[in-house]
Amino acid sequence: MGSGKVFKCKACGEEFRAMTGVGMIFPSIYEETVQDIRSGEYGEDWKKFFEEHPDGVVNCEKELLICEECGVPKCEMNLSLYLPKEGAKEIPKHPFGDDFKKFKLYAKYQHKCDKCGGACNVVKSAKIKRVTCPECGGVMEEDLGGAILWD
Repeated sequence: MGSGKVFKCKACGEEFRAMTGVGMIFPSIYEETVQDIRSGEYGEDWKKFFEEHPDGVVNCEKELLICEECGVPKCEMNLSLYLPKEGAKEIPKHPFGDDFKKFKLYAKYQHKCDKCGGACNVVKSAKIKRVTCPECGGVMEEDLGGAILWD
């Protein structure tokens, strides 16, 4: 249900583990995240979404994010908001993966870089152009022997 990649800096040896996807405890993580949103932890707009759209959902899958300013990676929940598509049947309570085909994007969560404050975007591993070491600023390359499958 989840996978991971390891990136290693050529200059200093620093490693970054990108653990993405969902695990078997996903339903409880999903419920905790919705409660955090409803309490305002992710801002007033996200809180208001669940007040106005009880049928709405949030994408809680862990994703690889890369800063568009400095290239530093991180992994966090996607946190984008969705509404069911008109006529969709059997709407899952805790959606992930292909479940989102039954939903339309309402709002994309804008992640911020921990290092420079720039915007971070979800990146599929096949489309990674640049990964910058958060320690020294060097180039990180994928360690092909470090592939991880979990849960």
